[in-house]
Amino acid sequence: MHFVKKKVVGKTYLSIAETDTPYYFVGSLKPYDYKHFMEIPLEKFQLVPMGNGEEEKKKDDIYAYRTREEALGAGRTVVVTYEQKLYNRNLKTFIKSIDKRNKEQNAMFDLLDLMRYKKLVSTTLH
Repeated sequence: MHFVKKKVVGKTYLSIAETDTPYYFVGSLKPYDYKHFMEIPLEKFQLVPMGNGEEEKKKDDIYAYRTREEALGAGRTVVVTYEQKLYNRNLKTFIKSIDKRNKEQNAMFDLLDLMRYKKLVSTTLH
């Protein structure tokens, strides 16, 4: 079995992978487009066993849920994975991004308030 791995699965790669070849592709699905996968309870996931000395390299337990679904225009095997440490890192990054946007928004509101105040002062002085 051969695998073709691409981070972004475009139409060109899909058409190549779907031809009568011994190759398969591994791609990513956007959670926004496949929200129902995010609703699968963790209890339905199975712990991915490690072998061949991978136990020492493993940083965290990885859980997977395997199903057949309509994805990218065809019936496909989809494996949804979950790793707590990766989730925590992604959540921390997401929260930092929200905090940054909030600070930017507050700075913009402060600037608008200053501009309104200056306009108010200038119109009352004239």
